[in-house]
Amino acid sequence: MIDLADPGCSGAQDNNEADGTSQCQDTRDNDGDGLIDLVDPGCSSPQDNNEADEASTFTVGVECVTKNADNTTTAYFTYNNTASSEVSFTTSSNRSTVNEFVQSLATPAGQAPVPPSRFKTGLNKGAVVVTYSGSTLAWSVRAPGSAASLAIASSTTPVCAALSPQAECRGYSQGVLKARLGYRNDNPFALQTGVGANNFFSPGAQDRGQPTQFFAGLNKSVFEVTLASASEAVSWNLNGQKLTIDSSLPVCDGSCVDTPTGAITGQLDDVAKQLSKLMDRAAGILASAKATKSNQDIKAQRNRQDADRAKQKSALYEQRSKQITIGIPAVVKTCPEAPAFCQTVDRQSSIEELKGLYANQVNSIKRVIARAYFRNTGATSRKDSIVRQAKALEQQGLAALQQLPRFATECK
Repeated sequence: MIDLADPGCSGAQDNNEADGTSQCQDTRDNDGDGLIDLVDPGCSSPQDNNEADEASTFTVGVECVTKNADNTTTAYFTYNNTASSEVSFTTSSNRSTVNEFVQSLATPAGQAPVPPSRFKTGLNKGAVVVTYSGSTLAWSVRAPGSAASLAIASSTTPVCAALSPQAECRGYSQGVLKARLGYRNDNPFALQTGVGANNFFSPGAQDRGQPTQFFAGLNKSVFEVTLASASEAVSWNLNGQKLTIDSSLPVCDGSCVDTPTGAITGQLDDVAKQLSKLMDRAAGILASAKATKSNQDIKAQRNRQDADRAKQKSALYEQRSKQITIGIPAVVKTCPEAPAFCQTVDRQSSIEELKGLYANQVNSIKRVIARAYFRNTGATSRKDSIVRQAKALEQQGLAALQQLPRFATECK
């Protein structure tokens, strides 16, 4: 007997023609993970005949939440699509694929948040933004050929770093008095705040052309606010942070804001250089680690080889850091509206790469020191002074990076 004519086939998706029910409806724990049938993430449908969990090619997580003035919450979800190309999926009728939000409060039909259905490849932090009511919001997904994944935003989810509104200067442009404003977003992804209770000007009109999407990093000279007179003072209220714009602001010098960055890049280069020196010291400790047990010569040689590899990798980190900082001009110019023959350059990728280089250096130093301690004593140590110095240098580098404007105006 063939296909559905065979009594062993419970449906078109049943992959076992032998008589009997499929693993995902036989009430047994076939893969020994303590989960049975459709409760097991390895089961995509009752006809699935393999209860073993599938590989995770699409996973979700939640980065942080913001509390809104209207008692709602905005969650920033992350997804990681490890496939080589974009994927698209929704919840299927037999739930072999799942893509849905579930709130803690009962939501009227048609009013539940709707997740996106198309997903770019790679790790996309904070890319899915959802505002919800209630105590929790869960995003449940099961992409084609992937295990199930679940992310829950709740009261225990970290709160996003607060946005910081910033005023640069004010001055007359064609007889009109304007103040030039920007902001800082210390989250590694954009935040969204519409004009309203969390993003407004006062007194007077709440909407004065302020942004509603806030890119990561330091964003200078983003927009201008027209002032009625030299004595007028207005406030920009942004997610609980209040900025007052008044006559104490410095006078704008020209149509753009110039940020001297020579000292900043010099500090960044020094951090990379000092981290490299710390790695050399750590590698020296590893190279001289004792080899008191059997095969002493082989173990000593391995210590030296590991130390040499660590030093080589550290030198590459330092070299790459210098390559990035060389590309940053001594003065970064930022204009609210780029003049003709000019373009706006986004340096966030360089800023993020430098952050990653510092983190990699510190982690490499920690591993080398831990290996040296273990080979000397059989135990590891978390209190080494070299590791503490490396962490302090990383914080110095991150603080310097916060002073670099994300966007710059470059003219030919």
